Amino acid sequence: MAPMMETIARSLPDRRGLGRILLLCLLAMAASGLAGHLLETVLPEGLMAIACLATGIFFLALFIAFAALNAILAKTTFENRRTRPTPDRIPKGLRLYMFLFTKDQLRRLAGDNLLGNAFSVQCVAIWIIGLVIAAVLPVQAGAAGRLMTEPVTPRAEIAAGHSRVPYGDARRPGTNFSVLIPHGWTTHALPPRAEETEGLAVLAAWSAPDGDVRLEVAVQRMRRELAPADWMVEWLKANDWQVLDARRLPGAAGAQGDVLAAREGRVHRLRSYKSGDLMFLADASVSRDGFAAAEETLFIATEGFRLEGLIGGPYAEPMREAAWDGPIPAWLLVPAAWKMAADDRLPRAAGRQFTATDAGGRPVGLIYVGTLAPEAAADHAALAAAVAETLRTRQDLTFDTPTLDRASAPGATAEVQTGSATAVNRAGVPVRVEITVVREPRGWVVFALAGTRPDPDPYLIDAANRRVFEIVRGSFGGG
Repeated sequence: MAPMMETIARSLPDRRGLGRILLLCLLAMAASGLAGHLLETVLPEGLMAIACLATGIFFLALFIAFAALNAILAKTTFENRRTRPTPDRIPKGLRLYMFLFTKDQLRRLAGDNLLGNAFSVQCVAIWIIGLVIAAVLPVQAGAAGRLMTEPVTPRAEIAAGHSRVPYGDARRPGTNFSVLIPHGWTTHALPPRAEETEGLAVLAAWSAPDGDVRLEVAVQRMRRELAPADWMVEWLKANDWQVLDARRLPGAAGAQGDVLAAREGRVHRLRSYKSGDLMFLADASVSRDGFAAAEETLFIATEGFRLEGLIGGPYAEPMREAAWDGPIPAWLLVPAAWKMAADDRLPRAAGRQFTATDAGGRPVGLIYVGTLAPEAAADHAALAAAVAETLRTRQDLTFDTPTLDRASAPGATAEVQTGSATAVNRAGVPVRVEITVVREPRGWVVFALAGTRPDPDPYLIDAANRRVFEIVRGSFGGG
């Protein structure tokens, strides 16, 4: 690039005047293009301080380089530029700033009195590089690109400025809900949609008077039990969304997903909810330029969604009870489609395994639950290592035993430790391994999951396995 930069500098006319004029213009462009555009619309919150410091250093270096350039130019005039000898030394500040030129090139240009032109070319190049970076870096919403978790406006003022608007449709049992809508918003009429249509169906939509801020609520019927947060992760991937920030929130029907994402020039606040076999998506969006002003409105719109009357319970598929005797009498819930059998993989344990298969009869998920007497194990790690070894030998998996982390609160009656790892089966397919060990006064309870993680995963096998494992652990209760 250096030879090209020197050629451009030498090709500019009016070697002194043009350089000074371009310099003044480029200073203004650099200030607006780099400091303004990069800091306000590109960099996430965590890099704002670094960006401000870098911008300050950039302009400080620019002024130091400009001072050095003037010192050189002051020693020569336009009339004698052709005869002035090459300077013995280019100031270090100027060399550092003009990093696109080599030291020898700067000396040659100085000897020909072309440093003004070279300096202007360097400024243009930096400005172009800044614009390219701004164009290719991931778009961040506002100056932060992070989820708002609490409104700035007091809740009492929010209640006064919004109305709770109900939605109900006798043709779609179980889809009743309500949302908080700002006063003055417009309700949009939507065309009817066939019940058998696959995918999300928009039930209702509202928009602000200017039409830019919009809220839509859509629903999709699920065939299997999934946590709303897990469903949202896969749905975002499948539809090429750019996720800016995300979190999981506890919910009676599984963890809810709360996501800030960008798509087609708009910033969306998305939140997923579930009632029985219906998955709801509250989608509040605004144009990228309007996000800073509408961020709180998007948060209130999705947070204010409420399901009105759950039907069919929290699960999307039939569940059945499983119970057996042992050191700790066991009782839990598991999907009816999962098969149960006795499992003796751990000595002195009363164990059961639950397995799921795909449409072709191939196993895609295994959950082991075992109870043991207090003296059956020395500690959590020993039990985890024993279960991991049985998964390696019986399920033919290759993986390292996961390290357990405490998941229960200090001082809790039951001490819960959990860990996870990625294994590989004989066919080379990744397998999710999760192990949870619980120590309570009556003894030990061990939970283990080995579920395939295909990539891609169009049937959401991994998400379904994780949700069932969550239900098994959450519903477990010793008689």
